[in-house]
Amino acid sequence: MCPRCGSKVETLIHALKDCLRARAVLVHEGLDNAPVEGSYERCVDWIEDVALLLDKKALSDFVTVLWNIWNNRNNKVFRETEEDAKVIWDRAATLSRDFCIFNLMEDPMILKPVEEKGWQKLGPGVRAGVLDFNAKAEWAELQVLAESMELARAKRWLKLDFESDYVNLVNRLKRAVAEDINRLLQKLNFSEEEATKIVCTKWGSNNSQGFKAWDIGKIMSVENVNRDVMYRVFKSIWFTKEEVNFVAIKEVVILVKFCNVDDRKKILNLSPLLFDQCLFSMLAYVKDQEVETYAFNLIPFWVRIFNIPLECMDRQVAMDVGSAIGEVIAINWRDRDGGWTKYIQLRVIIDTSKSLRRVVKFVNSEAVVSVCAIKYEGLPIFCYSCSLISRSTQKYDKKVDLSKFIKTSFQYGNWLRALIGMPNQDRGD
Repeated sequence: MCPRCGSKVETLIHALKDCLRARAVLVHEGLDNAPVEGSYERCVDWIEDVALLLDKKALSDFVTVLWNIWNNRNNKVFRETEEDAKVIWDRAATLSRDFCIFNLMEDPMILKPVEEKGWQKLGPGVRAGVLDFNAKAEWAELQVLAESMELARAKRWLKLDFESDYVNLVNRLKRAVAEDINRLLQKLNFSEEEATKIVCTKWGSNNSQGFKAWDIGKIMSVENVNRDVMYRVFKSIWFTKEEVNFVAIKEVVILVKFCNVDDRKKILNLSPLLFDQCLFSMLAYVKDQEVETYAFNLIPFWVRIFNIPLECMDRQVAMDVGSAIGEVIAINWRDRDGGWTKYIQLRVIIDTSKSLRRVVKFVNSEAVVSVCAIKYEGLPIFCYSCSLISRSTQKYDKKVDLSKFIKTSFQYGNWLRALIGMPNQDRGD
C-alpha cells in the first residue's frame, strides 16, 4: 500500500508519477499534461518518453526532481515525515543549481572532445553578413532588420512577415507604430458619427469587479522564463474562486486579471511568488499609473532571525531588529514548538535591488553584542558572489574573475535559505 496516498498497490511508476503527492511536485515543475497524464506500466517507458520531449538541461533537472520525490517517499516510510510539493521542488532546484556551480569551478573528469567545425555554404534564399565593428545584440538585430527591408524593397515584395526572438526590439517597434497612429489621429477631423462616444457599462455588472481586482507583476530575472508554462502553473496552484487571466503588456511586465477581489488579496499575501526559482513580483494595479513607477523591487519576505537571547525575545526587540532589515508588516508569534525559542519570525519588505543582509548585530542592556544570522523563506535564485536576486552565479558578469571567489569561498550561499513546510506553524499579525 502507498504510504502517502493510500493506494492499494505501490509500484515504482506509482511512487514517482501516479501518486498524488508525486504528481503535485511534477505539476509544480511545469511539465506539460502529456508526460504527467499519460498511462504507463513501467517507469522506464515513462522516463524514455519524457527524455524525448526535454533538452539535456531540463532532463537533468527532471531526474533530480525524481530523486527528491523518492527521498520524500522514504522519509514518509521510515521517519513519518513528509514535505509539501513546493519544498521538494525548491530543494531539487537548489541541488541542481549548486551542482552546476561546482561544474563551473572544477575541471571536468571526462574532457569533451575537440570538434573542428568549418564554415558551410548557406542554402538558397539565405543571406549572411559580417559587422566590422563591435555591437550589442540589439544593434545587430536592427542591422539585420534594415538589411531585410532593403532586400524587400529591391525585390519589390508587397507583403512581408518579420520574425525576431529579441523581445526588446519587437516592443520598440510596437511602441513606434502606436506613436505614429496617435500622431495621425491628432491631425484628423472626425465626422459627427465618428465623434459619438460609447459609454462603458462593464464596471456596473455583477460578474466583474473591474480593475480593482487586478494586479500587475514583473518577472524579476535576467533569465528567459516560459510565460505560458508559468501561467498554467500559477492557475493550477492558486486555487482561485474565479478565473484569472494573464496579459503581457511590456517585456517582462504582466497584467494579472482576477475576477474576484478576495482572490487577489489571497494571492498577494502569498508573496514572494516563485516560478522555476525566479521571482515574480506582484503589486496591486493602480489606475492610470505608469508601469515604470511601480516599485517591483520592494517585496515582502518572511525572515527568521537567529541567536537573539531568549530573555530579549519580545515585540519591541522584534520591531527594532526587523526595522534594520526593512519595513516590518507582520510578526509571527509561534515557531513549531509553540513559542519563540530558536528564532524570531517577521514579515519584512525587502528591497531586492540591494544585496541580501546576512546578519544583524544586537546589543542588549548589558552592552553584550550578539551577531544574529538572518534566513529568508521562499528565497528565489540569487548570485552567491554579489547576493543580488534575479541573477544566478553561473550568469555572473563575464568581466569579473570568478577565480577569486573560488579561492576565498563565496560570501553568500544556500545557507541564507530557511527550510519551510514545518507542521502546525500558525502565523498571526
